[in-house]
Amino acid sequence: MKYPFWALFIGVMLPYITASIGTVYKKKQFGKIDFNSPREQNNMLEGAGRRASAAQANSWEALIAFSTSFFAAFAAGVPAEKVSLCAIVWVVARVLYPIFYITDFAMGRVAAFAVGMAACLRLLALAVMI
Repeated sequence: MKYPFWALFIGVMLPYITASIGTVYKKKQFGKIDFNSPREQNNMLEGAGRRASAAQANSWEALIAFSTSFFAAFAAGVPAEKVSLCAIVWVVARVLYPIFYITDFAMGRVAAFAVGMAACLRLLALAVMI
């Protein structure tokens, strides 16, 4: 059952990765990073930088959904193969999500969000059905 734990690790890293991408856009747009008011600077970002900031926020939200459903499935004794499959699907969707968001591919972003959320809901359903 190592894949779900790797998925959790990747999920934890995604907000930081998207924040790093947002930092590149901050430097590009403003010439520097405002360490005193970084959130205000995020709000002033435009285009891909603004979308990177939004992708970071959504990554935190998705991590809560996945970690909750993962631990519910784990605690309920859902078979490892089923948890692993959902975890792999979630990771693929969540890695694609910021790529689609930052590149302004809205339909891809919506599809990645839906697939990731479906994987979380499937884990919860499996936990309930045990």
